[in-house]
Amino acid sequence: MGKIAPNKEKIAIWEPKGEYAWLTNVWPCRIDIEGRTYASVENYYQSQKAADAKDRDYISDAPSGEEAKKRAYEIRARWRDDWGEPVMLEVMKKGMFAKFAQHPELAEKLLATGDREIHEEPPAGVVGNPLWAESGKDMLWHLFEELRDALRSGKPELFLSTRG
Repeated sequence: MGKIAPNKEKIAIWEPKGEYAWLTNVWPCRIDIEGRTYASVENYYQSQKAADAKDRDYISDAPSGEEAKKRAYEIRARWRDDWGEPVMLEVMKKGMFAKFAQHPELAEKLLATGDREIHEEPPAGVVGNPLWAESGKDMLWHLFEELRDALRSGKPELFLSTRG
């Protein structure tokens, strides 16, 4: 089997550890969206599952992305009725855009990954995002590709108008 060219090697992320920890959604990286500050993309994403403001506040105020995810699953019975792939994608894109637009040093690091595929790969025995897994799509990989393309174009806001 031939060796993969270095720029084509896959980047696997899951936990905020290692060389590419900054790519994870739980990476502590304050973002501001619609007048609110979140501790990470994960805090924003998980808070958007909640149907009411009290639950959204409870989740978004978590000190970490990991804690935000736990809190979201505590209130699972009270999630939005429309929480499914189209809404999930829109929320994820908004969170990712905020992270890389508000932290140019991270945008530069993302561009430096070249064309390498970035995949969310949970460890053996751990289930990743169940709704995305059901669809058979590796959505995060596609979102990172779209975001890099938008950053390269010099118009990162184009990322928000693509379809995922």
